[in-house]
Amino acid sequence: MMDGQMTARTLYLKQEIFLKKLAESEEKKIAKEIKLNTSIQCGGTDKLRVWWLSCIEKPFFIPVESVEEGLKILDLLTAYEAFQVQNGRVKVDYRIGGGLQVWSNETNEWIDYHTKTDETHYREMEDYYNQSQKDKDTSIFIKSLAEQINWEKIKEITE
Repeated sequence: MMDGQMTARTLYLKQEIFLKKLAESEEKKIAKEIKLNTSIQCGGTDKLRVWWLSCIEKPFFIPVESVEEGLKILDLLTAYEAFQVQNGRVKVDYRIGGGLQVWSNETNEWIDYHTKTDETHYREMEDYYNQSQKDKDTSIFIKSLAEQINWEKIKEITE
């Protein structure tokens, strides 16, 4: 039993050292990796992807088929992170966040997604999301996620 405790403690310390080293990386490097990482192509259409930073300063990428699917994933990840914070599993000083990117054939890089429909340019994904015909199903999805989070507690913790 002592060996098991020592092993667990050693693994914990190694993880802490590893996470500390990751946290020391520069923001410019992260931004560059998020924006210019062309080696991680998405499946399917290779056109849209969600990027996410979670407790470490290295993004991971999720291929998506549509804006709506990307927003659902972003909402899911946001609720999951909030749930972790709410229950004391994640410290609030970590940089947690994400976004949706589209592949640009003109520049050969991933760029932040902004929609343009007819003559209206939407600056925020949420504007597009709210205008979407698929909004009913996605609203139910978001509501069921949001109901599991104590947003007042999150607000208190993060202030």
